[in-house]
Amino acid sequence: MQATDLFSLELMREHIRMDEGQVSDLLLKAYADAALAHCFKVCDEPAWEDATDVPAPVKAAMLLILGDLNENRETASAQQVVVNPMAQNMLLMCRNWYGGKLPEVAQP
Repeated sequence: MQATDLFSLELMREHIRMDEGQVSDLLLKAYADAALAHCFKVCDEPAWEDATDVPAPVKAAMLLILGDLNENRETASAQQVVVNPMAQNMLLMCRNWYGGKLPEVAQP
């Protein structure tokens, strides 16, 4: 799954407040895919098959991380870069604590 399966490049640009000429599609997609990969890693590689399976908190966290990657893309920063606590909290809500396919729950 790629980030563009979840959001259009236009929406991602709107989120980071960048016009089309300010950041290339290739760079934006690279940051977005890295943000999504981080989300999947924190969520312990969940078994989401397609974009409709990805919960809203994970999608929101991906956008927050994308913004952080864009804002802090220089190798040297005047301020310390820290983990976005809101993104982390949203990801932990959706973490696959079972470490594989989630067990099926019997329906009453």
